[in-house]
Amino acid sequence: MKKCVQCENGSYAKNIVTNYKYLTPMGVVIIEGKSHFLKCEKCEHLVITGETYQKWNLLILKSLTEKSGALNAKDLQFILSVLPYQQKEIAEAMGKNKSTLTYYKNGKNPIDPLFDYAIRDVIRDFLVGGNETLTRLQATFKFEGETTIKKVKAN
Repeated sequence: MKKCVQCENGSYAKNIVTNYKYLTPMGVVIIEGKSHFLKCEKCEHLVITGETYQKWNLLILKSLTEKSGALNAKDLQFILSVLPYQQKEIAEAMGKNKSTLTYYKNGKNPIDPLFDYAIRDVIRDFLVGGNETLTRLQATFKFEGETTIKKVKAN
């Protein structure tokens, strides 16, 4: 087994922990059930594997798609930290500026209900290994150059 990075004397062994309190941008989320860790046999230092973190993050994303009520700034911070897309990419796909997402994330503006709905669909696709919603949105909001209205005639 791997040598402990904390005490340097012990080695890690597989361990199972139940109902772990996981600190996220949304605050503490209790992970119910069994989770796998590595624990030093001497100093009891715990190491959470990347596989465990990934599993937890996917479970939290799934719960956010099912959340009743609107997503909030902390929810969006978590979502954007886990999804493999850049903030700019998501913003453009939704027809928004990157700064709008920053305002949503910082709680300066409430999250637009249509954005809330669309980001939940993006998450659902991601959870099943797809990106159809994001691709469809990108095609919908793709603009070829900027156009400006210079004159409007009123009768």
